[in-house]
Amino acid sequence: MASTASALANQLRDEFLTCSLCFSSYKNPKLLSCQHSFCRECLDRWIVSSKVKLLACPVCRKESVIPVNGAIGFSASILITNLLEYLRTNVKDERERKTGFLFQFGEKGSSDGQLYKPQSVAMVGKDRVIVADSKNRLQIFSRYGKYKDTITLSSLDKKCVPRCLAVATSTGEGVVYVSDMNNKRVWGCNLKGEIVKEIGKDNLSMPSG
Repeated sequence: MASTASALANQLRDEFLTCSLCFSSYKNPKLLSCQHSFCRECLDRWIVSSKVKLLACPVCRKESVIPVNGAIGFSASILITNLLEYLRTNVKDERERKTGFLFQFGEKGSSDGQLYKPQSVAMVGKDRVIVADSKNRLQIFSRYGKYKDTITLSSLDKKCVPRCLAVATSTGEGVVYVSDMNNKRVWGCNLKGEIVKEIGKDNLSMPSG
């Protein structure tokens, strides 16, 4: 009975309680006029990138008027919030018990979402995992291995060769610190790849940790 309940809970999480923009469990879910729900932060990013007064739903394309205070002004999805809280407190995620690991993922390869000789891993919050591999990539995954994006430090003159990652979360979404063997320094960047801090200019030789 317990395993059946857990399997159903996992199916609910995957099919109905996952934001279709970030592919993670909803955080502060908000309702559009079409009744589709998205994380508040995801909607904020969508609004900033679209720069319009009417927001086309990413699922059905029906337009909703954007509140003057942004995504926070949309109605909260009480049903989704309550379901997530109920599952969190009453039904253990079976995927966290199968192997004794909290989570594991990975497929060998060089395409987006694949990994080639992973070098370092860091976690941002509870749902995002950043992996540096031997193809000199910084890829973002959900905690269950769904590929989400690749961080590109495009402002650098020389290609970044990442070897070790760390995350400081005291500044909102978090700053990802990357030791770069090619540029011989440590970069602090956000998840968009924008450099916000530089450590070790002219002082580090092949930083690897």
